[in-house]
Amino acid sequence: MSHKIGVLEAMEKCIVRQLIGIADRTNDEISISNMHIRSNEPINRQISISCRALETGKLISPEIRVGSKLIKTIIADDHSLMRDGLRALLQATGEFDVIAMLENGEDLIQKAQQLNPELVILDITMPQRTGIDAAIELRRRSADVKIVVLTFHDEPQYIHAALEAGVNAYVLKDDRKDDLFKAIESVLEGKTYLSPTIAGKVVNGYLTRTRQHNTWEVLSNRERQVIKLVAEGLRTKDIASSLSLSPKTIEKHRTNLMKKLDLHNVSEVTAYAIQNGLVD
Repeated sequence: MSHKIGVLEAMEKCIVRQLIGIADRTNDEISISNMHIRSNEPINRQISISCRALETGKLISPEIRVGSKLIKTIIADDHSLMRDGLRALLQATGEFDVIAMLENGEDLIQKAQQLNPELVILDITMPQRTGIDAAIELRRRSADVKIVVLTFHDEPQYIHAALEAGVNAYVLKDDRKDDLFKAIESVLEGKTYLSPTIAGKVVNGYLTRTRQHNTWEVLSNRERQVIKLVAEGLRTKDIASSLSLSPKTIEKHRTNLMKKLDLHNVSEVTAYAIQNGLVD
């Protein structure tokens, strides 16, 4: 059974392999996180196998190649180890030319304009400008650049914000490295890719919004008027005066709309109205 490693572990292994290469040339001992490696001692077999597969391009589909040209790539992450690890992971395939590594969104926007990358891999949480802000600006300036989010954030609000910003793929740092390469391959083919871990959350969010929209459709025009005025804080007699109806009729409309929407008090009515953009 094959050993499937994650993005972070794959990065670590390739950095170790690079350091071992230095030891081979210098015959020195290198200490990495309390693990001592000497060039004339056996190398951890998993490190060797993993990076050898990367070096021969076996972890990335041949379809990802664009002729014989390397894919111009920018990496943006506020952690230097992440930047270095991701560069090692990509360059080991022989398919990517990492033309810049940046630690904040503002520098990313400026560098992207200067270097015109084909692929940008960015985190969300960065100083100066967030990854979301940077993605919006990158997309505004170029419809062609492929943007892949690589982050720890799996909350729906981040996912939806990223997709609305125009990113092409959303991958978690805890995902398998195969998922990252599948994401890159997909976006270079003009497709959108979502981490399997978060795909369900996106679908559930869509279904929730669809259900809310559908329930709104079951309300009568008068009930829609009433719910907006209730959410704006008007009292029953004020709503009645505004709509030229009796307070008793307003109470009946309010009871009916709350039953249709499965709402149980004025606070829930107000929250529903805000969520569906019925009030400012």
